[in-house]
Amino acid sequence: MAQGGGVGASKMKSGILVLARSALLVLSGLVAVVTLFHPQLRLVGGSFLGEWTEDTQISQRRLPWHTILLHEAMKARVPSYSRSQAAEAVRPTTWKCGGETTRSTTSPRTLVAFVHVYKAAGSTMRLFFRDVANACGKTWVLLSKCADVRPSSLRAPNTTWTPCRVSEVAYCRRGRGEQYCEPKGKSFDGKTAKKPNAKMSNAFVASEVDIIGGHMRVGTADNAFAAEDQGGMRHVVFLREPLERFVSGVLYQNLINKRKETSDEVLGKIKADIAEARRAGDYATNLFRYLLTPRQKAAYDHRNATELAELSSAVHYNSTSQFMAELNAKLAIQNMFSYNMIVGMTEDIPSSMKILKHVLANHAANESEVNGVFVEYGIHNDGKSTKKEVRANKSKLNGVSTDLILGELRKDAAFMVEADEYVKYEKIVVDYAWEMHKMQFEALEELVDESS
Repeated sequence: MAQGGGVGASKMKSGILVLARSALLVLSGLVAVVTLFHPQLRLVGGSFLGEWTEDTQISQRRLPWHTILLHEAMKARVPSYSRSQAAEAVRPTTWKCGGETTRSTTSPRTLVAFVHVYKAAGSTMRLFFRDVANACGKTWVLLSKCADVRPSSLRAPNTTWTPCRVSEVAYCRRGRGEQYCEPKGKSFDGKTAKKPNAKMSNAFVASEVDIIGGHMRVGTADNAFAAEDQGGMRHVVFLREPLERFVSGVLYQNLINKRKETSDEVLGKIKADIAEARRAGDYATNLFRYLLTPRQKAAYDHRNATELAELSSAVHYNSTSQFMAELNAKLAIQNMFSYNMIVGMTEDIPSSMKILKHVLANHAANESEVNGVFVEYGIHNDGKSTKKEVRANKSKLNGVSTDLILGELRKDAAFMVEADEYVKYEKIVVDYAWEMHKMQFEALEELVDESS
């Protein structure tokens, strides 16, 4: 009897463990989807999972719950950006541009985070933000090696962001003479701030930094401020038409690798690369390297490749690459929406600069100096800079320019069908960004009209 009771108790315990594991599996699936679609664990614009619908192919394959939830997440609608959100995006920062020798304590505290997307005017904008910091008396920090930052290193105040490094610091509150002055303290372990091995942490961002930027993901600095100061986080991104950005990237790699290819050689390489990618079912996804948060990147990196392949097949995707490209596009759009990013477009520099001037330098203490910065970076003259060094990291080499290559590519109708398919998911994101940009500029014009 005692033995029977022991067996029964053992079976019950085993059953409880099985139920517990099942519950944890479902919970982990929910957490995975929430992490993907709610970068700051907050609901914006309603439910993103949509209505649950029965899918015979999915249920017959008996896929794990978290994979089924990813399938449901793919049905999420693209959020509708509103005029009120656009007006909020272009509101001026809480800081004063000039006249402050200490970090502003006005709540919510402001941190401007510039997400540098590869070959989308990022190198120019890095110079711009450094010059704004000079003119406004703020601290600018440029990061490198930060797009693959480990989420675990972003949690604690004094933990070093790994593997991020500080490439440049402009510490400008005490004047131009200290533009590259290393902040005193232990934040950089006593190393010169200009060296690439200087380190970054939440504590340093919270105590010293006004503008941070570089090749990093949206949301990298989320933990630097307390919840009550999250409203002061202002993300800025500049985007560019995807095929143009792709071509510029190819030319830039030729430039830095000193490959002196003719226009015909460049054309042949681009056509061959895109044709090979399409044969493999691949899509352009470099943009998502910056518009997914560190936690989102880590979340889908841990999804099982076999499960994703089964899921993409079950929901009629041609390849796992296509499934992931569409998922990433939806995540990128959701992040732009949730963070209400200030969106600049390389094809519309004047409007982009007007938005940034209103946000960063409204009622500047030294107005003529600040205005000079924005003129230098193309607020007038149809986006053409008056400063020679502003157009940084140009891709032109031996007379072979992005415009020249694009013009030749567009003459090949058959290739353009393949190229448009290749950049399709990045194009969806950029088109959404254009709408945000236009609405933000319209909101700015309305605010200017009301105040005049």
